[in-house]
Amino acid sequence: MTPLAEKIPGMTDADLAALRSNAVRLIEHGLPGQVAAASEIIPVIDSEAARRASLPKPAVPARTRTAKKKPLPAKGHQTSLPSSDA
Repeated sequence: MTPLAEKIPGMTDADLAALRSNAVRLIEHGLPGQVAAASEIIPVIDSEAARRASLPKPAVPARTRTAKKKPLPAKGHQTSLPSSDA
């Protein structure tokens, strides 16, 4: 197993999709060594994607609304402003 193939189980779904698209691009337009490496890695990517697709999806908890806090009533006289004597 290549070092890249060993990293595939730890990759995110987005990383796997990007890796697969890069491998397909290399098969079409790469050098002979790149074509060979890409051809070897695509089945590994596909099997990991299939494994992930077969896993049960985690349940998403329902969103609950939090009660809005009401502002506290003002206490005492609120009519006077601080003086601006500077």
